[in-house]
Amino acid sequence: MTKSLAALVHDRTFLARRHAELLDLHPLVENLELRTLQVSYRAEDSPLERRALALRFEKLVRRIEREELSIPEALLAGIGLIPLDVSLAPGEFEQLSAQWQRWERRGDGFRWRVRHGCMTSDDVQRAYRRLTGRSESNLFKIRKDMPDLAERARDLLPARKPPNPPGWRYVKQGRSSGNT
Repeated sequence: MTKSLAALVHDRTFLARRHAELLDLHPLVENLELRTLQVSYRAEDSPLERRALALRFEKLVRRIEREELSIPEALLAGIGLIPLDVSLAPGEFEQLSAQWQRWERRGDGFRWRVRHGCMTSDDVQRAYRRLTGRSESNLFKIRKDMPDLAERARDLLPARKPPNPPGWRYVKQGRSSGNT
């Protein structure tokens, strides 16, 4: 079963080469910028122009800001579970902590935080190094040199979404020490 255009936009997985025909077949999307491109695509007769519009749609889909993360979600993604804030069974914290360290070592943490717009200072330095080949620890200099760093870092990401952080379900369920 094929995903709807709205679902592809929400998931940021729209690919022009695979999903361009959906711009014609599916209802107009909610986002005004994307909708404008979709209407232009429908009105265009030239296959080359339609292809160019579908590619612009794909790039814009990647840049759409996702819903804001809550503070616990951003903290979990950046520094892992905080023992005092999450109520866990005995030994479960150590297990999740080890899973979180593996998640970081594989690079999933970096990719997840870039995708969700909650990069840590280490992530900013890492993205800058990947994009420029230069190492820089001064965050103000990085921001001045490359104000669009987050967008450019998103463009480096593979299409495959990284897994959520270990322990994510506890934050999403609200299982903190005050809510159990």
